[in-house]
Parts: sequence; structure tokens; C-alpha cells
Amino acid sequence: MLPSSARASRREIVCLAALLTLGALVYLVGVAHDLPYVVQGDEVGFFGYPAARIAATGQLHPGWFGHPASTVIYPLSGIYHLWHAVAHGGAWLRPDPRLIAAFEQHIGQALLLGRLLSVAYGVGALWATYRLGRRLFDGPTALVGAALLIPVPALVLFAQMVRNDSATVFYSALALWAIVGALERPSVGRQALAGLACGLAISTKYYLGALALILLLADGVILWRGRGLGGDRRRLLAGALAGLVAVALGFALTTPYFLLDFAAAWGDLRAELRPAHLGADGLSPLQNLWWYLSVAMPGVLGWGRYLVALVGAAGLAWRGRGAPRLLLAFAGLFLLGVSASPLHWERWVFPILPVACLCCAAALVRGGRWLGQRRGLSPRSGAALAVLAGVALCATPLYDVALQGVRQTRPSTMVQARVWLDANLAPGTAIAREEYSFPTNGCALRLVGEYALAEEPLGHYIEQGAEYIAVSSAIVDRYYREPGRYREQIAFYEGLDAAAELVYEATPDRWTSGPTVKIYRLAAQGAPAGASP
Repeated sequence: MLPSSARASRREIVCLAALLTLGALVYLVGVAHDLPYVVQGDEVGFFGYPAARIAATGQLHPGWFGHPASTVIYPLSGIYHLWHAVAHGGAWLRPDPRLIAAFEQHIGQALLLGRLLSVAYGVGALWATYRLGRRLFDGPTALVGAALLIPVPALVLFAQMVRNDSATVFYSALALWAIVGALERPSVGRQALAGLACGLAISTKYYLGALALILLLADGVILWRGRGLGGDRRRLLAGALAGLVAVALGFALTTPYFLLDFAAAWGDLRAELRPAHLGADGLSPLQNLWWYLSVAMPGVLGWGRYLVALVGAAGLAWRGRGAPRLLLAFAGLFLLGVSASPLHWERWVFPILPVACLCCAAALVRGGRWLGQRRGLSPRSGAALAVLAGVALCATPLYDVALQGVRQTRPSTMVQARVWLDANLAPGTAIAREEYSFPTNGCALRLVGEYALAEEPLGHYIEQGAEYIAVSSAIVDRYYREPGRYREQIAFYEGLDAAAELVYEATPDRWTSGPTVKIYRLAAQGAPAGASP
């Protein structure tokens, strides 16, 4: 194992550049999917519009603190300012209220810029994972760990949206790298840098506050090692204090209005911590933890990488140095923290993916070297065995990522449904729609409905004048996962075939992404369908 201070060879640098280039290509294929239609409303409501409003008005209040996503919203506001000045003749040195109109008129361009920022964070996460792996292990392990992070279909998908998910991976890996650096060579500067990285991570997503606990744990280890050193101990205490102050400072500087408008921030945070969300609630903290360990992690990584990562984690826990064990402590604390929430989401495991991939890489490289020594092979041959094993583990995920890239270059079922509606329904026709059925930006129809239509009886929408109704399996399937809990809602969807006429259905297939979208004509209205199914 090479010391973390050893300089990377030219071959290693070339391999890293190749990995970053490959990662960028993977993230960029299909990054413009479905634009200029707005399929994911969160892209606009939680990220794009707040950034555009800040750039247009110069008022830095984000308007909402649920994520808080400051490391996405504020950089994106600067990007929008430059975009408006360069592409639409906007002001260069002052806010320009016309930017909001440009944002709405050219929503496809605006969202693409936001997605490119997410891609940049995704590529940055690969680099940060490599740097973390090199500081903890050696060059080959770091390269394999970064490579294992590329073919993660769910992460690739969310990195192609205007969201903060890829940013959480970047900042968690960056903060862990800084914490390990402070642990290996303690100083006021290094501990302050680690604290600042933790503050930026928390400004990305609140649940990355677990990193501050890891920094505190590292400070405890540093102070324990320095016991009895007199003056040096005072310096170590000053470093620990600097790190903790830097956490608060990093968060306050990047999310200032959390403190300046704490009442609004607390209200948004409480709303985000609501105990119920369709398809993501109903489990106890212990059940959540088991779900993350048995469903979410293998679902995101694939069983191959996940099982080898568990082997690698066990090896680090048993024989590892203090620094690698910090990674395991972070993963454990993080999982316990998110499990305490009444909700559970697969994407919430993203920040510990660098840890999992490095544990997997450590097991592969160690195993390759052991086998190489047993067979009398050279160290380079042992590393090649580790790479081949990694490729074998990633065979299915690589295929899935490639297929997902093809799908992202084609219109989703939601866009297909929107195209059919534009072609077959007259402007002003009233249609009840639920989330994930079809995009609504620029739509000439009169829209009524709820997040999930089954929360109201069919007659409710008929009373509102709806002539058509659009439903999505992305909502319907959530009810079917808990049939005993949602009998009435399931009856609503099953009753549509008797109460209405199915006039269009868009179904996903091998080459097409999205949910199954069904559009019904409500028989009670007697309006013409406009086209045959």
C-alpha cells in the first residue's frame, strides 16, 4: 500500500483523466431528455425558478429552505445571469427583471444549463472519490473505486436533472477527504478546511450533518493521540475549535437566510419532515434501516458490488487503520440518521456511494494482489485481476446505463402523451391530470386535478368540467404496493375502465422510458374523443 503522500505516476494521471472523461460522457448522453417539456416539476419549482428569481432581482433569499440546495441554487443563479446577458441581451453588471420572462420563454435552455451543473457535480464526485481513495489507500484502489461509481444507473439519472443529488455525492466525498487529511496531519488550517467542507455539504442537504459528527470524532482521535503533549495539545484544541466554527461558518455563508429568516426556514423544514408521502412512508426506523440495507443499497449498486463492498467494509473494520474506519462510521451514522426519518427514498443513499465503492475497490485490489502472490504473478498482473473482477461485477450495471442512455435520447411516455393531447384535443379542453402523466408547460388545455387523482372521487373532477382524465402508473403503482392501506384509491383507478373510455395509452418498453400513461374520455361529458385509441 502506497502512502497517501506519494505522488501519482503519469500512467495513473492518464487513467484518472480517462475515467473522468468516460464519466462525463455517460452523464451527458441524454442530458437534454424530454426538453423543452418540463417532465419533472421539481427541476423548475425547487431549483430553476429560485435561481432565476435571484438572478433577476438580486434578492438572495431563496424563498424555500426544504433542501436547502444552496450549492446548486446560488451557482445556478450566476449561470443564469451570464446566460441572459450573453444569449438574450440582458444586463451584465446588475440584476435584470427581464430574466424571468427569458427563463419561462426558453425553459429548455435554462433547464439544460442546470442539468449541466448537475453533470459537473457528478464528474466532480468521481474526482473527489479518487482523491479520497488515494488518501486512504493507494492509486490503484482509488482508480477502481472511482470507476465503480460510474455505472450507477440511478445516480446517472438524477445527475441528468436540475437537482442536488449529484452535489451531495461530491460534497460528502470532498468533506471526507478533508477530514481524513486533518486526521493524518492535524493543523488549524486543515481542520478548518474540513469544517468548511462539512458546512458546504450541509448547505447541499441537511442530512449531511452526519459529516460534522465524523469531524468531531476525528477531533477526538486527534486529541487522544496528542494527550500529554502540553503546548501541542493546546494547538490541537485550537484546531478542533477552528473546525467546528468552520462548519457553522460554511453553512451560514452559503445558506445565510436560514438564520436571517429562521421562522420561514423552520416552517419549510417541518413541512419537508412530514410523516407521510405516497409510496415512501409506513415503516418504523428499524424497518427503514433494513430497507436501506436490503433494498436500496443493492438496488442502487447491484448485488455484486454491494456484497463485495460489505466484504471490504468488514476487512477495514477488522484490520483497517483509523482513517478508513471513519468512512464506515460515516456510512453507519448516515444510515441511522436517514432511517430515523418517517420517509424513505432510494436516492437518499447516494452520499455513501463513494464509501461503498471504495470498500468494494479495496476488497478487489487486496484480493487481486493476494491471488497474484499465490500464483507468482507480478503486482501489475494482480491489479489487472482486480480490474477484471470489477468489470465482471459491473457487467449488468454497464448494460443498464447504456440502455438508459438510449432511452434518454428518445421521448418518454409522458412526452408522447403530451404530443397526442396537443394533436387531438382542442385548446381549452378541460382535463384532470395527476403528477407524472404529461408535462404542462405551454399547454393550451385547461388543467384540473391533484398530485394523485385518487384522493378525490371521479365526480369531483366532472364537477370541475373535466372532459378527459390522465393517470400515471408512477402514482398508481404506489397505491398497489400497499393494497390494504389504499383500497379506495385502487378502486378509483380500477373503476375508470367502466366509467370512462380509454382513448390513448403510452407504455414504456425496452427503448422508451417513463411510466404507463392512460388518457380517458369521461363518458358523462359526451364530448368527441378527437381520435381513436
